[in-house]
Amino acid sequence: MHELLNKLKLVALLVFACVAFLTLGYMIFLKDIGAEQSGVVPSQQLIIESDDILETCESQALFSDTEYTTELPVEFIGARGEPDRAEYEPDLALMRWEVIKLWELFFDDDGAKQTDPRREMSSKYAEYVIDAVTMYQDSPTDIGGQLPTHKNVHLLVAWMIAKESSVTNGVVGKLGEVGMMQIMPTNKAALAGYSPKKIKNNPKLSIMLGVRWMAYTTSECPNTDIFDTDWNDLDWVKPLSAYAGGQNAKRENGTCKSFTVAKERVQRTMMYRTRIDQLVDTEYLTD
Repeated sequence: MHELLNKLKLVALLVFACVAFLTLGYMIFLKDIGAEQSGVVPSQQLIIESDDILETCESQALFSDTEYTTELPVEFIGARGEPDRAEYEPDLALMRWEVIKLWELFFDDDGAKQTDPRREMSSKYAEYVIDAVTMYQDSPTDIGGQLPTHKNVHLLVAWMIAKESSVTNGVVGKLGEVGMMQIMPTNKAALAGYSPKKIKNNPKLSIMLGVRWMAYTTSECPNTDIFDTDWNDLDWVKPLSAYAGGQNAKRENGTCKSFTVAKERVQRTMMYRTRIDQLVDTEYLTD
C-alpha cells in the first residue's frame, strides 16, 4: 500500500510539472500574439514561419557595418521626373489622396483627436511618399532592387510608416532605429552615408531611404519578378521580411523566410485598400 501511494505521488508530481511547463509556454505564446495584434513587435525578436516551425531571430542588416557608405542626394527627383510630371499628375494626385486617407483611417481607428498635429502634416508626408515610390518604380536603387508598378505599393509604404513611427517625425526606437520608417543605426547601407541624427530630423530623407531599402529587398528576397504582371500583394511578404529581419531573413541555403509581422502588414494594407476603394466615389471624385 505504501509503495502504491509513493507511485501515485510521483505520477501527480510529473503531471504538475507538465501542466506548469505547458502553461508557461502558452503564456509566452499569448504575449507574442498580443504584441503583434497591438502593432508592437519586440525590439530584438521577430516570429518567423519557416519549415512549419516557429523561430526567433534578432533584427540585423543585410550588409555588415563596414559595407557600402555611399551618400545620396537629399533633394531627389521623385515623381517620375520633372519633364513628364504633368502627364502623370492625375494619377499622382489620386495616390497622394489614398496615402492621406489611409493615415486618416489609421488615426481614427487609433482614437486620435481631430486636432492631432499628424493630420496637418499628412499632406506633406504623402508627397514625400509618392516622390520616393515613383522614383524607385522608374529606376533601380543605387544598391540594386526596384519597386514593382503595383497599385498598392504607396499604400504599403504608408502603412509601414504608420506602424514603424505612427506617422511621426523624430521617432527613435529602442535599438536606436531612426526616421519615419525606422532604419537601424547599424545598417550602413540603408543609412546611405547619412548620420542617424540627420535622418531623424529630415522626414523627406527618412522616407526616401526607407523606400529605397524596401526597393532593395525586392532583389534580396524576391518572391516574383517585379516586372511580372502577376505581382500581387502577398509577393511582398518575403521582401518585407528582409526589411524587418535583415540577414536573419535568409536561411543558410540562401532562400528567404517569411515573418508573420510581414504577413500582417500586407494583410492590413489590403484591408485599407478595400476601405479606401469604398470611399473614392463619395469623397475623392466629388471633390
